[in-house]
Amino acid sequence: MAGYLGQKPAVNGIYTVDEFTSSGGTTYTLSRAPGTKNNIQVNAGGLAQYPSAYSVSGTTLTLSGVPSGQKVVVRHMGETILYPNLDDNIVTNAKLADDAVGLAELSATGTASSSNFLRGDNSWQEAGGGAWNFIGTAEASATASLTITGLDSTYDTYAIGLSGFQPVTNAALIQMRFGDSSGIDSGAADYDWHVMSANAALETRNDSSDLKMDICHQDGIQSGAGDGYGAMLYIHNPSDSTVGTIMSGTAISGGAGTNRYTHVLSGQREHVIAHDRVQIFFSTGNIAIGRMTIWGIAHA
Repeated sequence: MAGYLGQKPAVNGIYTVDEFTSSGGTTYTLSRAPGTKNNIQVNAGGLAQYPSAYSVSGTTLTLSGVPSGQKVVVRHMGETILYPNLDDNIVTNAKLADDAVGLAELSATGTASSSNFLRGDNSWQEAGGGAWNFIGTAEASATASLTITGLDSTYDTYAIGLSGFQPVTNAALIQMRFGDSSGIDSGAADYDWHVMSANAALETRNDSSDLKMDICHQDGIQSGAGDGYGAMLYIHNPSDSTVGTIMSGTAISGGAGTNRYTHVLSGQREHVIAHDRVQIFFSTGNIAIGRMTIWGIAHA
């Protein structure tokens, strides 16, 4: 009978029996609640009583007309389950109705919502990925360019990670553009930029009213074994600002001989757009390998 709930059929003819001596009253307190009067047999003065002669409510039996001093015997027709714990795997998904266990059945502290989760200490906690929130990532493999969309007015600052970039064409310049819902802004001289690069010597380059922003040394990025480029850049004031989108950051290009450079970068789009995307590409040829990832940085 494992897994039985509620009243269980009698085992080996064993029943609970309550005995009372009538004092002329009409109520008797049973040892347990039978649930319904059809689950008990009542004898008064040795005579079986019809169910219509009595009623039950909880553990209270109501029976009238029994003279004082006569015996009242109540036999319960079944026993409470012997094992209060269910066997393992008795309750399966198929036996549960949809939404059988919902928020109303939880005693967690706090208020449930679409932006929080239930912690191990039974409390609702706001869900969040911290101050840096993932926007998107793109990886190149002989790709003309990498573009990530999804920037909006949610964040005033976005971080851009560039990892392991290498051009197909040797000494290509790595470059950057912004765009809006109509696409990448590449048809007008809308960008100002400045690059300060250093290895054994210091070099600075800049341009204004350009079609793009250079983000490396004038020698470009080499395409040989061990060559590559990585950067951590930040863009500020996108989308909802009255200030043109600004870029700042640092980068390093590595390679053989004198091709290792450290770069300090800055740039700006001269005119305000509803900036929602970033593009990385080389001045000539495709991106052989490289990954770009963007995060939105929250102020709180």
